[in-house]
Amino acid sequence: MEYPKFESNKGKIGSRKDPVTKEKRYFTIEDEIQKTQSNAKHKKIVLQKLKFNDNKEIQLRLGYYILGKLPRMQGKWTWGQYAAFIPIRDFKSIYKEATERGWFK
Repeated sequence: MEYPKFESNKGKIGSRKDPVTKEKRYFTIEDEIQKTQSNAKHKKIVLQKLKFNDNKEIQLRLGYYILGKLPRMQGKWTWGQYAAFIPIRDFKSIYKEATERGWFK
């Protein structure tokens, strides 16, 4: 099976809403590591380095994309809405790459 191209999110702006204060905060995806999950080729694991626009705070976001199954998103990469289950070897690989890129300095 051939999968659609997976584009980088680097440079894109996103937001998150604080569950307590309901305040919306905006961030820019400064960098992103992408890896096809070793035991599920229809799943892309991503570790994103985020920079919040209001106070320049850096945070990391671990998530995944999966090929959509519902009619509107069928065959398209869709952000996973649940906790990411990741094989240990894939997590080690992502952590190693982030370390090599200097994310933890």
